[in-house]
Amino acid sequence: MIKEIEKLEKILQKHFELPFSEITQDSECEEYFGFNFKINQINFKFRKSKLTPKKMGQFVTLWKRNAEGKTIPFDINDNFDFYIIAVEENHHSGFFIFPKTVLEKENLISSKIKTGKRGFRIYTDWHFPNNKQAEKTKLWQTQFFINLSHQEKEILEKFKKILD
Repeated sequence: MIKEIEKLEKILQKHFELPFSEITQDSECEEYFGFNFKINQINFKFRKSKLTPKKMGQFVTLWKRNAEGKTIPFDINDNFDFYIIAVEENHHSGFFIFPKTVLEKENLISSKIKTGKRGFRIYTDWHFPNNKQAEKTKLWQTQFFINLSHQEKEILEKFKKILD
């Protein structure tokens, strides 16, 4: 298990007594440290984002393989409830915890109406995008970001708000 999942597990077990179970590595997503696990029977997908040299923010993948072996976006019917993305940059670190319903609303996972994406950019509170689309994206993402350098009380309140 990687240190980011251990960090998350430590916070959630210490303060909420939420046990992690069924932790399995996603072999299709080793490059982004992909894991799947459960917390109290709630299914999570986990990835670690990557810095990209030419664009603000970070990038993370969001795909699976179909029966023919082609990559396709995740779907609203796939077996997960939240998508957690660990972010590290210099001395900063945090987690995005996106409910599956929000990913559908933002057209990042497929639904009956729209095809999702295979990856997307994320913008933390230490990123300051300089174009309208990135600013708009950061605006909706902010409510799902937990900055681990904030006070413990604030971190716990945000976890609780997102997971409720």
